[in-house]
Amino acid sequence: DNTLSNNRNRPADNSPADFLNVWAGYEESLAADQIGNGVLLNRSIGVLIQRNILREQQNGIGLYDSSGNQLLENDASSNHGWGIHLTGSSNNEIVANLVNDNFDKESTYCRDVQQDGCDAAALLIIKGSNGNQVTDNELKNSGDGLFLAGRQNDFIWGANNNYFARNDGSDAKHHAFEATFAVGNVFEENIAEASGRVGF
Repeated sequence: DNTLSNNRNRPADNSPADFLNVWAGYEESLAADQIGNGVLLNRSIGVLIQRNILREQQNGIGLYDSSGNQLLENDASSNHGWGIHLTGSSNNEIVANLVNDNFDKESTYCRDVQQDGCDAAALLIIKGSNGNQVTDNELKNSGDGLFLAGRQNDFIWGANNNYFARNDGSDAKHHAFEATFAVGNVFEENIAEASGRVGF
């Protein structure tokens, strides 16, 4: 029950430099000024993050190489990059969070050229993040609702065997649910309405 808002937000360059590097690890993300989170876990296990407000900053909640954690009933909306992001993080529970309106609101390049994209998303799951349980979340009106990917150039990291149920990714600027180069992911009873490009 904490308010963890208005932390670091990366300044806009109003150019292609505003694209987020989704593949960056923790140290690389720091160097790229992509870290500005309400909560960030790095190599952490068994942490409970519940009923926090994490708004108006670069990202809401970030996990790097962290597993077996619970993210429950948080408000990670209205950030400029990712509401919740998982890099190399497996077997986490992400349940009943509000993760809406996550996109770069300052960059004219992201707005005018990329239609509020620039790889922003409500929920980013990437680079060997496997076996996560994602249920009953709002992921609305963001660059993507879910952006899940397992391939970086020619290297297959995987982002496999994740479970998504009863999430609402409606009104995405681009894709409500995007999952590429990954296997064994299950989607049940999710909502993907009024997307800028595609629902799934």
